[in-house]
Amino acid sequence: MTPQDWLTIQDEAAAAFLVSPEGTRFFQPFLAQECTIKELTQLLGCTTLQAYRAVENMEKLGLIRLVGRIPRRGKPLKVYRSVADHVFVPFKYAPHHSFEDLMVSRDNTWRDQLFQGLAHQIYQAEREDGRDLGLRFMRHEGVVYVVQALGSGQDGSPGLMSRFRGQDAPAVRDDWRLLSLTRAQAKALQQDMQELLEKYSHQDRGEGANYVLRMALAPHRES
Repeated sequence: MTPQDWLTIQDEAAAAFLVSPEGTRFFQPFLAQECTIKELTQLLGCTTLQAYRAVENMEKLGLIRLVGRIPRRGKPLKVYRSVADHVFVPFKYAPHHSFEDLMVSRDNTWRDQLFQGLAHQIYQAEREDGRDLGLRFMRHEGVVYVVQALGSGQDGSPGLMSRFRGQDAPAVRDDWRLLSLTRAQAKALQQDMQELLEKYSHQDRGEGANYVLRMALAPHRES
């Protein structure tokens, strides 16, 4: 039995599983490809029990199915694959009941990971530098800037994010900007962001480490 090309999820339990960050994480390795429980543990760094329970749940929900067995000493390895190569989950079947709630839920998950990485590097920089971590308030050419920094800056030392730009410093960046752009400029920035993301997404990792990157752009709406 070959997998169907497209599947629209209408079961609320299956939808709830797929829209959750944990469910998405466990389902992705099976989408349009074969995967075993052993391979799942290696890909996700989870325990065998966690992988087994996730596979059992996904099979029960009709999201994956058994497609083969790999002979070995003892019990053969079971091979699973998604029931369809493309899966669509309408938000109306998800427990959040709204696109906005789902965005916030997922954003919080990634934001926590980003914050933990930033905080670790910032506190480490404070320990190594020996000066207090705080906020600098300053006005430059009529514009007020509030920046994270180590020390007051009276000695001419740069702000924290500028400090991280040093060649020997960790690759860290944290910034929010409210930009005044024409539509053409905003579209150009959107394209630049996409090209930059694609460039570094296809790098040969080699001995590289994982980095959390957040990229977003939207017209500003006054609350």
